[in-house]
Amino acid sequence: MKTYLRFTPLLLPLLFVAATCVGDVRRHGTTGPWVGEVTNYGPDTLGGITVQGTVVDATGAATSFVSANVCPSKLRPGEHGTFEIVTPDLFTLGAARGGSPPYQLILDPGLIGYPAPPEDPGNGFPEYTGEGLTTRLVETDVERRFALVELGNESAFTYQGISVCGNLRTPSGTLAEVGSTIPFSRPLRPGDTQTLPVFFNAMPQGTFEFFPRGQNCCSNTVSISKDAFTVTATQVIDNGTALRVVGELQNRTGQDLGGASFSAHVEGSWADRIDDEHLGCNGNAARNSAAPSVFTLPLTPGAHNPAVAIEGIAAYPGSSFYRAPISDVTSGTGPISPSGLPTRRVSATVSNPTSSFIHLDAVCLNLRDARGRLVGTAPAANLVDYNAGFLAPGANVRVTADVEEL
Repeated sequence: MKTYLRFTPLLLPLLFVAATCVGDVRRHGTTGPWVGEVTNYGPDTLGGITVQGTVVDATGAATSFVSANVCPSKLRPGEHGTFEIVTPDLFTLGAARGGSPPYQLILDPGLIGYPAPPEDPGNGFPEYTGEGLTTRLVETDVERRFALVELGNESAFTYQGISVCGNLRTPSGTLAEVGSTIPFSRPLRPGDTQTLPVFFNAMPQGTFEFFPRGQNCCSNTVSISKDAFTVTATQVIDNGTALRVVGELQNRTGQDLGGASFSAHVEGSWADRIDDEHLGCNGNAARNSAAPSVFTLPLTPGAHNPAVAIEGIAAYPGSSFYRAPISDVTSGTGPISPSGLPTRRVSATVSNPTSSFIHLDAVCLNLRDARGRLVGTAPAANLVDYNAGFLAPGANVRVTADVEEL
C-alpha cells in the first residue's frame, strides 16, 4: 500500500520555517517540529497510516528515528491527511548526546498503512470509523495550548476506544499544527456527548478541523455514573504543582468489577488532568461496597481551593471476589512520604481459612478520621512475596503499608 501515498511537495524540504508554522511554534527553533500532508492516490481505503523518518543534524549525522500517526487515521481514495513530528531529546546515534543545528527530517520513501473496509459501524467488526461522530469547538486555551471540543454521537451505535485528532490552520489555510487526544474509553452511546481537550504544541491564530474515530462497541465494559465516586480528602502538594486526592467508589452495579479506571481534571482547568487511571483497590471494586482510591492531579501553580471533576468511570465485570479475613490491625507513625505528607504505618494479617489457594489480587489499607471519613489509603507493600501472590489453604501473611494522611 505504500505506493498509494505520497507527500504534498509544498512541504519539502521539511525544515521548519515561518511559511509552514507561525507564532509560538518557532520556539522549537531549528529542532522542529515538522508538519506535513499526505494524500491517498490509490483506489482503496487505507487505515493505520504512519510516517517515519530520521532527524539529522547539520553534519548529516543521525540524531533520532521518529514516526507519527496520520490524522485522520483512515483515508478514502483522494482524501488528505496530516501529520506532525516532534523530535525527542536529540542524541547522536553511537556518539555523545547533542548534534549541530539546524536539523532536518529525512522521511522514509514509503508510508505504512493497511487496506481498510468502507466505514460501516454496524458490520460487527471492531473497525474504526467516524460515522455519526460529531465535534463542536467549545473554547480554546492559548496559554495551555488546547482546544476544548464537544464530541457527540448521532449514530445508532455505541462507540468505544474513540480518538480525536485535529488540524490548526492559519487564516490563509496553511497547516500550522496537528493535535490529538485519546479521551477516556467509556462507551459513548447514541445521543451522548463528551467534552475533551485536544492538545497542540502551540496555538497560533487560525481555524480548527477535527476528526473523531471510534470502534463499534463490542466489549462488556460497564459504564459507572460519575456520582458514584466521592472525594473525601484533598491536599495541595509539591510546592503547589499537584493535588493529592482520596475518595471512594460506590459500586452499586450488583456485580464485582475489575479494571476500574477513570478520567478526571481540576475544575476549571481541563489541562490539569489524568486519563485512564486505576480507580478502586488496584482497579477492583467489590459489589455493593465502597472501593478506596488515591491519585494525584497536576495543578497549575496558584490555583485556589482546587476541586476535582470526574469525567467518566468504566470497569469490566470480574470474577467473584473472595474477601479474605483481616485481623490484628496495628497503626503507628510512619516516615514522611515522597510527597512530603505525614504517614501512618499500618499493618494487618490476611488469612485464608478456605481449603483452596486464593490469589491476593489487592489489599488496600485505609485510614479514617473520627467521623469515619476516608483520609488515606495505600496498597500493601509486601502483599505476598511467594508463589505469585497465592496464599495457601490455612496460611496467613502479614502486610504493611505507609499510608499518607490527608
